[in-house]
Amino acid sequence: MEDPLLGQVENAQRILDAVVACCEFHNVAFKFLPSLRHLIRSNMKYAPRGSSGKFVTIYPTTDGQTEALLRELDMTIGGEVGPYILSDLRYNEGPLYIRYGAFRSDFVRDDLDDLVPAICRPDGTLEPDLRKVEMRSLASGRKQASWNSSAITPTS
Repeated sequence: MEDPLLGQVENAQRILDAVVACCEFHNVAFKFLPSLRHLIRSNMKYAPRGSSGKFVTIYPTTDGQTEALLRELDMTIGGEVGPYILSDLRYNEGPLYIRYGAFRSDFVRDDLDDLVPAICRPDGTLEPDLRKVEMRSLASGRKQASWNSSAITPTS
């Protein structure tokens, strides 16, 4: 069995180069861990579960852009060794994962009256973005894009 961390250390630059090229070509925002040390720490046993194993995050703005990025990146880095991300949905054989959630500064009060990040329902109302270890469904009433149903694997 291959060690995912070893694989991720060995292929991190190749993955990053592919993501940077793709995101710059499509003019899509992204972020990545700044060093090998950060990459190793993100994969340690006691790393925060919400970000554990996540090396690069891409911020597409539409379902169509998400589809284009996933298909293009799957052709270049699909099947590369990487960690299993419990909180997200795996696309094909990985290391690509999808997470639907808040990326803007939208907030709403939860059941305990705490201010928490929010996601927008199709009707425009906000609901709490529950950031748990296991992947949950999309916002209430939001339909999953038809193109991704066969390529996505729930991780929990």
